[in-house]
Amino acid sequence: MCPREIARVLAGDARAARLRRDVAVEAAWIGAAAARAKRFPRLGDLLSKPADKAKRMDWRQMLGVATVWAASAGEVRASE
Repeated sequence: MCPREIARVLAGDARAARLRRDVAVEAAWIGAAAARAKRFPRLGDLLSKPADKAKRMDWRQMLGVATVWAASAGEVRASE
């Protein structure tokens, strides 16, 4: 996989985690609101905000990230 594909996979995983959290928060909010509440926070205040759009990377930055990632996986030496 190229760095762009890896970034998209990681971004997708992060989005899926936020959506799972939002579903759990919504369920807890509905349960608590139905059981008891004189005044309860708005659901929109409890849900996560959309993530900021990532800035584009220069090819040199991508190469540096890929080199560090490959070195951590033992594929290449960092000095290469």
